[in-house]
Amino acid sequence: MRKQGAIGVIAIVVAFLAGYGIRAMRTDRTPGHVLYYVDPMHPSYRSDKPGIAPDCGMPLVPVYEGQALADRLQLAPSAVYIEPERQKLAGIRVQTAGKNILHRVIRTTGRVQVDENRLYRLTAATEGYVRWLGPNPAGTLVKKGEVLATFFSVELRGVESGYISALSVG
Repeated sequence: MRKQGAIGVIAIVVAFLAGYGIRAMRTDRTPGHVLYYVDPMHPSYRSDKPGIAPDCGMPLVPVYEGQALADRLQLAPSAVYIEPERQKLAGIRVQTAGKNILHRVIRTTGRVQVDENRLYRLTAATEGYVRWLGPNPAGTLVKKGEVLATFFSVELRGVESGYISALSVG
């Protein structure tokens, strides 16, 4: 009976020492002193002292010495850094940008509009009307010399007759 009691006491002491050793190992991994405090909603807000975030009212979160990987990377102020553990949780995959052949068909909707830089307006400085309009729906590509419409004007008819007679005389 004494043997079993001694074994039990030894087992308890060994378990206590093992737990103490595990706890000591875990505390060795904790980061060093606090560098600064950040707003959990807006990490760009930093403070030297703990407190409450001014915009959302949440308590500021400490950033420890070994935890500030984004600071060690020296990112630009507008850059965003997401820790690898959180990337995995969010399903984010990071890959170097490059040219690849796309093997998927992408079907989407869109709107086709007129290119305003290639749109020409004709203004007639006389009274008249369009007699005939060619079979060119809006957006059709036209070629040089193609008749789009015919225009009739009484004012231009006299000028046109004079031009034709001048050509025949000359």
